[in-house]
Amino acid sequence: MGPRRGGAAAAATTASDVRSTGACRRWRRHRACAPRAWRVAATLAALLVAVALPPLRAAPAAALFLPGLEPVDYTDGEAIPVFAHKLASTRVQMPYDYESLPYCPVDAADAAAAKRGRRRLSLGQLLMGERTRLTPYPLRLRRDVACAALCSTLVTADDAAVLGRRVRDGYRARLSMDDLPLIMRARTSTRAPYLRGHPLGEPAAGGGGGPPAAAHDGPPFRLYNHLSFVVYYHDASAPPPSSAAAAVEPGGSAPAGAPPRYRVVGFEVAPVSVDHAWAPAAAGAPWRLTTCPVNASTAAPLLLTPGSGAAVNVTYTYDVTWRASEVAWATRWDALTPVSTGRETVQWFAVANSALLSCTLTAVVAVIILRTLRRDVARYAALEALVDGDDGADEFGAAEDYGGWKLLRGDVFRAPAHAARLAALGGCGSQLAVMAAATVLVGILGFLSPSRRGGLLSMLITLWVLSSAAAGYVSARLHKALGGSGRSWLPTALGVALGLPAFTFSVLLFLNGVLWASGSVGATPFAALLALVALWFGATTPLTLAGARLGHRVKAYDFPVRTNQIPRPVPLQPAYLRAPWCHLAVGAVPFACVMIELRYTLDSLWRGDLYGGFFFVTLCFFLLTVVSAECAVVLVYAKLVHEDHRVVWDAFLAPATSGLYVLAYSVAWMVRSPDLGGASVVSDFLFVVYNLLVAVCFGLLTGAVGLVSVLWFMRRIFGAVRSD
Repeated sequence: MGPRRGGAAAAATTASDVRSTGACRRWRRHRACAPRAWRVAATLAALLVAVALPPLRAAPAAALFLPGLEPVDYTDGEAIPVFAHKLASTRVQMPYDYESLPYCPVDAADAAAAKRGRRRLSLGQLLMGERTRLTPYPLRLRRDVACAALCSTLVTADDAAVLGRRVRDGYRARLSMDDLPLIMRARTSTRAPYLRGHPLGEPAAGGGGGPPAAAHDGPPFRLYNHLSFVVYYHDASAPPPSSAAAAVEPGGSAPAGAPPRYRVVGFEVAPVSVDHAWAPAAAGAPWRLTTCPVNASTAAPLLLTPGSGAAVNVTYTYDVTWRASEVAWATRWDALTPVSTGRETVQWFAVANSALLSCTLTAVVAVIILRTLRRDVARYAALEALVDGDDGADEFGAAEDYGGWKLLRGDVFRAPAHAARLAALGGCGSQLAVMAAATVLVGILGFLSPSRRGGLLSMLITLWVLSSAAAGYVSARLHKALGGSGRSWLPTALGVALGLPAFTFSVLLFLNGVLWASGSVGATPFAALLALVALWFGATTPLTLAGARLGHRVKAYDFPVRTNQIPRPVPLQPAYLRAPWCHLAVGAVPFACVMIELRYTLDSLWRGDLYGGFFFVTLCFFLLTVVSAECAVVLVYAKLVHEDHRVVWDAFLAPATSGLYVLAYSVAWMVRSPDLGGASVVSDFLFVVYNLLVAVCFGLLTGAVGLVSVLWFMRRIFGAVRSD
């Protein structure tokens, strides 16, 4: 039998237990008694941030750079690998592997060394269909090469048929050096002065002189088998010309006696089709290319005819020219993300129109709140004073004779039908709003570098997971505000955690099957799918439940009036206030704020253009939230004036219909694009389904903004009226 504790100790322990129990019941006042769910959520969030966001690393020059954004210095003659990521086309939205075509193989030792040195693909890159492959081009810093033979490979009839299809569909090989994409100067006037990657070939003019091809194999085409590379480098060891340049270029000058350091700041190519010929230089001498050096204007093109049945020996060659540049490493992306004067003018014009629309709606809401409501409240107060002074008057009848929105004070906060579903939709929309706001903030601060391919998608996934707690919190708060009680918050929280992610993941699996059947590398690998499932059930769901638990424990909103037991009958509404016409009319206004910016976003996503206008995106996002809130408020006030108290669902659905306009505009953009729509049925189907997901998320975001704004608006206006 253990020693007995003294009475003072026992009393102290009992008192401590009592205090702990009482404190934990009132956990909001004590940091030490936080709910267990919140502790778990905080732990999971910390682990997720530690895994998803790599730590910052310090450069040798005592400067701090973001991961993957520190410059790489090369010495004179050092080999710089060239990587291939995928074969992409703006006409067919199905990327293919670079090694699926009969190109030159890579030495096994070089491939193993490059694999050890390069970074792993991020989750965003895998979802975008990128596969980093080492190319056999041996580029060495400041070592020019003139028409060097890379290899000779045999192109069979089947290979020629595949190459012909890729050439007709406009596929381009996406290569990079030092995380800088390979670009090709545009030969004609296009949207941008450059094109990413190099084309595989081009259709032969006039059909060529070869034998006729089978109808299903396609016409002859020119194969680009000679690449003329131009690499621009910057001398990082030279002293900067001014202090401003030193602030821009990280690293500074090299110490005395150190070898010069160079940085790659540009990577261009000019592809040429050449029918190479070999001949010995002299009797008994090794064979050499008689078609070198290559002149693009006079070289005989290499024609391949699908379906001819004969294999062709193709020789691949390349040129390398190194040019010194004054462009600093920190500004090397400026030339790749140009914004033309005309485009910038159009964007400013669109922002000005959106701002004018927002100011107009703000003025309308201000008139409603500051003038109309005050006048109505004054009239209602005078009417009530008159009724209170007349003992024989019928208060209900006098109020009925006056009419107006105040008559709905006993019904406007009545729980709507399917309140749990509405709360779940509001939670999903709030999660998207938080994620979008954080993304544009990260983008405007410059943390999303285009050198990190797939970085935006990886950032969206990370922010989606981290914002799950906000989604659960908002859904629980809305659930209590809309009449929920007890443990009924749990199904709502599960709807938030499983609803939209399940829909998105199901669509992703379906599209993954379509891409896999087509042989495209756009199909997400199984390991990436497992990573998404682990994030979904291991981080998103617990964070959502923890946020919902916290929101459920917070005190519910105090509504200024009590709800009547018997619902008030709703009179016949005007035609312009009936669903769905009023919803469609209101939804067009938020879409108008982002229509112009949506066009440039579609160009960036589906045509491969680099997009750097985060400033305009930030402005459009701010105006979108303001306009969505104000449109919902104006519609709800109009319905309240006509004595319709069923406005909670209207507050969500009216702004949410803007997603329909986003989908319709995206499809119209695809149809009107001559190089996009109609090229492939599978590609068009993928485009529509992907944009359907975007439209759903857009509608949820604007709907959640409208719902929260209307609840605040109704609490404010009915709180200004004295309840009977």
